[in-house]
Amino acid sequence: MTSKSGQEPFIVPKEVEDLNKLYVSYFRTARTLHYLVGVLGLIFSLVATSGFGGSEVSRGSALGSGLCFGIMGFVDPNSRYKKCVKAARILNLATLRYKYGEISQAELFSAVERAEKLVTELEEMEESSLNKHLEERNKPI
Repeated sequence: MTSKSGQEPFIVPKEVEDLNKLYVSYFRTARTLHYLVGVLGLIFSLVATSGFGGSEVSRGSALGSGLCFGIMGFVDPNSRYKKCVKAARILNLATLRYKYGEISQAELFSAVERAEKLVTELEEMEESSLNKHLEERNKPI
């Protein structure tokens, strides 16, 4: 294949390709965690409410359900999935456009910055939320 100008495709910098692969890996992991923990929590919840296996099994299932849904709320894999899939899509499109000469290297790096900002925005929100919680906790009564 050739670019718009009839030249051979440009080589995408390895760092950009590696970052794209990292985002894809992150979103796949987050998606898997979201569904795995969510389905396990649902199964534990159903077993706990049905009374199947007696009171010990019900109590253990209730604990398992609580842990699963606690993980879902605390880790929030669905939000992580959405951020990483958006970042991967931004980079994927930009690398394809760069490869075939539709955008410059500066525009490619601008796309990298947008993707990074999208992902780090989530991390900054988490850090801010944690700091706020710690400040509230350490306030004198």
